[in-house]
Amino acid sequence: MWIVMAWTETRREPIDTRATRVDLGERPTFVEVQRPLAVVWVRNGTDEDVAKCRRHADAQDNGALVFTYPASEPDPIGRAKSDVMP
Repeated sequence: MWIVMAWTETRREPIDTRATRVDLGERPTFVEVQRPLAVVWVRNGTDEDVAKCRRHADAQDNGALVFTYPASEPDPIGRAKSDVMP
């Protein structure tokens, strides 16, 4: 089974308003965006590996969650990113 750890980060990204700005000296406007991030912990994991991953996720300050997927899952990273988003 796939063991994947996933979390979200809030980032500030500029809104591209160059086309509408008259004065090019203006500062860009920013918006906060939630971005999902995920990493594979183990490709062929056991229950012991899941417990290790959960302990590691609990030690992080980013609210990481642990997901397990069957070995037949074609895109475990993409699925975890989708599952972690509110």
